Amino acid sequence: MKMKNNLTKQEVTYLEKVNSEIQHYELDSIQIREVNEQLISHFEEYRDNGEDSFSNLEEPEIFAKSHLEACGIDLHSPGNQLQQSRIASSLPILITSLTSVITFLACQLLFAFTLTEFFNPLNSYQYNLIYRISDNSWWNAALTSTSLVISLIVFILSLFLLKKRQVQGA
Repeated sequence: MKMKNNLTKQEVTYLEKVNSEIQHYELDSIQIREVNEQLISHFEEYRDNGEDSFSNLEEPEIFAKSHLEACGIDLHSPGNQLQQSRIASSLPILITSLTSVITFLACQLLFAFTLTEFFNPLNSYQYNLIYRISDNSWWNAALTSTSLVISLIVFILSLFLLKKRQVQGA
């Protein structure tokens, strides 16, 4: 792509937009290079003729899709469909992580209220809801471990259910 140095700023911007659109598809480097070379030759050909190279070009997204279809690449096959964005693919993890943290804190609060002397006004022990809900270290470890196991189970179940729901919705 040594010809890229001769491109104007507008042409480079257009080329970068086409490349970013093409990156959504699973293409090898040869196919991407072919698209870039064809676009660069289009720009240079119009520039050599003294014409505006953007007069007959469509939007970068439309150009990328039409070029890929013209090359015989099936955009609707499972291997070449648009990849999900990072946000959309990490959303189930984020939701399940938040659910897991809330479950952990709820378990700790429930255990502190019911299985410890949390409400005893005579007790001067300094509680911490996250990791120190009892003055006995073994009891504290047992309650915290139980809360962690419960939150892990909730994490796995909610992740499984969200993924299943996404598959059914698609």
